[in-house]
Amino acid sequence: MTWSHRLLHALLRATLRPARGRLRPEEAPLEQESRLRHLLRANASSAYGRACGFGQVEGIRAFQERVPLVDYEELRPWIERVALGEPGVLTREPVLLFEPTGGSSGPEKLIPLTRTLLEEFRRALHPWLADLDANHPRVRGGPSYWQVTPGLMAPRRTPGGISIGLQDDGQYLGRLPGALLKALRVRPAIRPGMKSEAFQAETLRALLRTRDLRLVSLWNPSLFLRMLETLQRDPDPVLARLPRARALEVAACLERREPAGLWPELALISCWCDGLAARDAERLGALFPQAALQPKGLLATEAVVTLPLEEALRPDGGHVPAWRSHFFEFLDPSGKPWLLHELEPGGVYEVVVTTGGGLYRYRLGDRVRVTRRWRGVGLLAFEGRDRVVDLVGEKLSEDFVAGAFADLAGFFMLAAREDHYLLYTRQPTEPAEVDRRLSRSHSYEVARRVGQLKPARVFLLKGDPEAEYLASARDQGRKPGDLKPAVLSPRGDWNFTGEEVPL
Repeated sequence: MTWSHRLLHALLRATLRPARGRLRPEEAPLEQESRLRHLLRANASSAYGRACGFGQVEGIRAFQERVPLVDYEELRPWIERVALGEPGVLTREPVLLFEPTGGSSGPEKLIPLTRTLLEEFRRALHPWLADLDANHPRVRGGPSYWQVTPGLMAPRRTPGGISIGLQDDGQYLGRLPGALLKALRVRPAIRPGMKSEAFQAETLRALLRTRDLRLVSLWNPSLFLRMLETLQRDPDPVLARLPRARALEVAACLERREPAGLWPELALISCWCDGLAARDAERLGALFPQAALQPKGLLATEAVVTLPLEEALRPDGGHVPAWRSHFFEFLDPSGKPWLLHELEPGGVYEVVVTTGGGLYRYRLGDRVRVTRRWRGVGLLAFEGRDRVVDLVGEKLSEDFVAGAFADLAGFFMLAAREDHYLLYTRQPTEPAEVDRRLSRSHSYEVARRVGQLKPARVFLLKGDPEAEYLASARDQGRKPGDLKPAVLSPRGDWNFTGEEVPL
């Protein structure tokens, strides 16, 4: 099949080549101002545009003075109007569908997806794919595995009849690039309602049938590591569905504990390498030394922030901002907004976006650090999220956790461990009930279904948890003056008196 893959890659390269040629970082300030003018002009007659006076805005500073900074909860009433079927609320163009993601205080956020927003995503994804093809020619000789949004949830619609959830992430790429990439892609037979064990087994079978796999594109590397651990521990269900010769070859690799031999032609692994994903990314790279490890850029459901171009990649980190996609602002610790070309190396900023999906001066909650300047723009490294714990992409927030367990009497806290969450509480609670409540978050439910997260656990408190919390925090090196009551912790090394409830 090598010749067909080379042909498909050649067609994809020809399709994407113009996108790579249009990347001129020195034009970023003019491009950013142009993006903002276009969005304000196009949506001035929307309900939100009229309320904020888009038609009277002339220039970036006037936009910042007239339009408020918002988060999802402040936009929720407007988005609920769209979900009920009201036209022209946030944008003049119709909403194609909603993409679900984890909510801050409610069960989930519904992000409006419009044709303009899809085009903004393509303005970043097309140059990245073209750059990847140009700098990793070994990828062209075979198929690829792209970890797309698993189609495990049953189709849903809002009360106004708008679909919730993309059926295929290839829609972000456009018709022809999406079709070409789909033809190059290893596609496991994933079905709605599939449990994590079945999802992992089917994905492994599809991947192991593809001996000449060349590229693996993931989000958090933990899912791929979990699947490899499952294969090593219990290979028989997967081997039984492989051709005999391939099953023997896979079994031999597992016996020698040499995962690199499973896909000897693997040329590239693309995944998150920052923050909590750094350790797993390093482990994955060590398992497949024949493949280059490319850190992924910062991409949220609402917007794409950065893309990893090889020319800009350096050991000090940082990715190229997607200045041709959305209009960006960056808040410094004092709350002052800065524009893309004004960022100072070494500074840490909160990302604010204005997009064609109807999000205006929207606080993503992501913080980035400027590593250095490259061709006139600052390169951005992911620094973390505000008031959010995110092991594998589930993005649980303090507000969500507080709401999910509001009925618990007295002290409680949800703490993140390596691959699951632990609820500290005085009130007897079944672990399955903790999982059920956390699964009100769409992102958490997906992570549980595909096996990225193991079941939540419960620790029944017996002593004085408030005093023990303060003592344990001091042991972790935190200053007493910096401590405040918390219902969500990114750390699992708390010392409380009590016992863990067995599953």
